[in-house]
Amino acid sequence: QDYWMGVAHHYNYNFDSAKFYYSRYKGSLSGKDQRIEEVNKLISEIQYAKQHLNAKNRFWVEFIDGINTSHAEHSPVISSNGKVLYYTSRNEKVTGEEEADFDGDFYEDIYAVKVKEDGTLGERHSLGLDLNTKHHDATCQIFDNDSKLLIYRWNQGGSLYISTKNKLTGHWGDPKLILPKGVVNTKSYESHGFITDDGNTLYFSSNYKTENKDLDILISKKVDGEWQEPTKLGTNINSSYDEDSPFIMPDGKTMYFSSRGHESMGGYDIFKSEWDEERKEWGVAVHMGLPINTPEEDSYLVWEENGWQGYFTSERKNGAGEKDIYRFGRTYDLIMEGVVASEKDGSRIPNVKLDFGNEQYNIAYNAVTNDTGYYKIEIASDLAFDLGFAIKLPDSKTEPPFFKDTINIPLAKRLNIKIRRDFLVPYDNTTQLLLTGIITERNSGDRINGDLVIRDLETGEEFKRISTNDGSYKVDLEVPKGKKYEIDFYEGGIAYQKVNDFTVPTDGEIKRDVIIDRIENDLLKSEYPKFVKHVYFDFDKAYIRRGSATPLKEAIDILNKYPSKSIRIVGHTDFFGENDYNQNLSQRRASIVYEYLLNQGVSPDRMAITFSGEESPIAKNEVGGKDKPKNRQLNRRVEVIDNDYANVLDGKAGLLYLTFKKGMKG
Repeated sequence: QDYWMGVAHHYNYNFDSAKFYYSRYKGSLSGKDQRIEEVNKLISEIQYAKQHLNAKNRFWVEFIDGINTSHAEHSPVISSNGKVLYYTSRNEKVTGEEEADFDGDFYEDIYAVKVKEDGTLGERHSLGLDLNTKHHDATCQIFDNDSKLLIYRWNQGGSLYISTKNKLTGHWGDPKLILPKGVVNTKSYESHGFITDDGNTLYFSSNYKTENKDLDILISKKVDGEWQEPTKLGTNINSSYDEDSPFIMPDGKTMYFSSRGHESMGGYDIFKSEWDEERKEWGVAVHMGLPINTPEEDSYLVWEENGWQGYFTSERKNGAGEKDIYRFGRTYDLIMEGVVASEKDGSRIPNVKLDFGNEQYNIAYNAVTNDTGYYKIEIASDLAFDLGFAIKLPDSKTEPPFFKDTINIPLAKRLNIKIRRDFLVPYDNTTQLLLTGIITERNSGDRINGDLVIRDLETGEEFKRISTNDGSYKVDLEVPKGKKYEIDFYEGGIAYQKVNDFTVPTDGEIKRDVIIDRIENDLLKSEYPKFVKHVYFDFDKAYIRRGSATPLKEAIDILNKYPSKSIRIVGHTDFFGENDYNQNLSQRRASIVYEYLLNQGVSPDRMAITFSGEESPIAKNEVGGKDKPKNRQLNRRVEVIDNDYANVLDGKAGLLYLTFKKGMKG
């Protein structure tokens, strides 16, 4: 009774109770009782099971409806395209319809079933008299472009055979014994096998020349078309207990197999070994852990060729019968994206730090929303996460979470799965901010008056314009928390871009002083005109549209007034189209402006043409992944620049020219 109580608790993961009953049962046995070795093995399985419970393995496992019965189903093999599953069953409709003497169940037959695109199965069907006899017939491997099937038959003590499919009829031919009598003792028991892609190496399970008739995994090489005397794999693979069902990945560097030894947590468990190229041997067996392995029987693992998923056999709780076939696969990370918005008014919240944490697997992720409240993160699937929302302040500081939630990430069985999760959070996105500062000239230290323009850092759009008084400014702003802005300064016709920036805190006051490097150049200090004129174009066009020639007429007036002046004509495009095409388009736009000015009497000696395609935008073509038509219009332009002014700009970092089109801010 103690023994069976131990088994019951063992199978139900009550490991401490199982160990108690196993130990008490062991104490009831005499010192020479052979059952003591078995109990010691069970107690060691308990210890291994407790260790494996702490291993965090990222696999999913699902029971397969449609083929599992109250009898045993096992040994799945999958076609190269993943659309046909072959397997072994002992149901009541098998060919022999007789009960095997040793366990009272039916004999084994080979079946096939189609796998649909959604993973569900079609109608199963027996492979009939092509492969099935009145005794045991079982699947091992399908290979050679699905033209050959390696099977087990209960002949000559249990042996491996190969059947070849007839290309015309689709029927499987008469199976042939794979290993001749001179290679393996025909009285040995060969239970399972696997032939490598090149057809020259056979891994198989056999009790051939084993001391206690346990199964070991052996290897045989084919030389000149003949299989050679097999040898056993080393102790990294074989133990003093049974090893079975070898499966080699296509690259030949990873083996999966089943073992009752090593660190099994009960019965057969599935292990993995990597090929050690330096030592020319298979490495130490690694337990696959939960959820692949259980305290009961787990074996016959195969992967599909896509490497995403596979099948294995397990005798576990909530199954249909003795052994059942399960589908399994890797649990992949997925891409999650969305926006964080205020539930008060739906406004999107920038600079929100999302902290994801899972204590069970000790993993954490974080993402920060951009200026449009958008976030994107690669995150582990099929897990629940605690989620905290906090505002990320300047200098990488983060406030305590203002809101907490939990989120369940769905299972991703494939790479590159994307999902969207938007969050409405109880958060007032705006704050009252007092922005102050002074403007000074770097060399002299003198205060300077002019206009400060606060721009949205993401879009470049003007948010607020401030005129200084006595070289200082002070302004109250109602702005979104965490949003980023840049500051430009204008002194007369000269623009100093991005002279400072700031990120909005949750409340309070911030000070941003501005230091200006004036250009010490008589040209820019004089009354001599300095200008940049812009001509804007329709999409993919290179003609001067009606009403857009006014800036050119203004440039002509200046050129007529100052005969020594020359100009530079620079063509640009937005970012749509191939780079080579846009280079050509910007050249055509510059050329049409050149022709216009030439026809208006401007000497060709006073004009130079350059072009840069899409390489020099003055506004972002898209923001947050969304097209910005107004910004693209600003980039579809030709600049007519006072050449002396352009030369100064070329040599002075930080001093940029801006648009002075009538009706446009800035």
